[in-house]
Amino acid sequence: MIEKAKILSKEVHKNQVRKFDGSPYFVHPDAVANIVKEFKKSKHINELISAAYLHDSMEDCGISFDYLQTQFGYMVASIVAEVSNNIEMLKKYGKKYYMSNKVLTLSNYGLVIKLSDRLDNISDLNIVSQEFKDRYIDETEYLIQVLQDFRNLTHTQLKLIDAIKEKIK
Repeated sequence: MIEKAKILSKEVHKNQVRKFDGSPYFVHPDAVANIVKEFKKSKHINELISAAYLHDSMEDCGISFDYLQTQFGYMVASIVAEVSNNIEMLKKYGKKYYMSNKVLTLSNYGLVIKLSDRLDNISDLNIVSQEFKDRYIDETEYLIQVLQDFRNLTHTQLKLIDAIKEKIK
């Protein structure tokens, strides 16, 4: 399952590059999958790692829920669907506020993927403009505060938040 998700992720992102350094986009889902593997212990680890590889496939590549469900099962498809952003709502409310609402409504598995995604993105802040860096850090600190104030967090989620805070320093 994991290898199949990795291959599909590489294929659907093959013509994409990372926004700031121009590297192949696949390095990002690969990094997110490795973060999940490092931080999360679960009887569903294969599904979680697969979802990590595919986390941007619906939003960025137009892969359907039905296709993911057929290929990887309901759990993987539903995690990918829940971490995918609703672009219209994001534009309407702005990223900071849309994301703060989203993180409160994600399943525990979905939040692990979203925090792993954020941890990888934070790792790239040394190559972005100061304006983008400041905005992304502000957004990240706000999301973390919202999570800490309004959600019961698992041990894994708290470890991911600590790793994000450490990278921000």
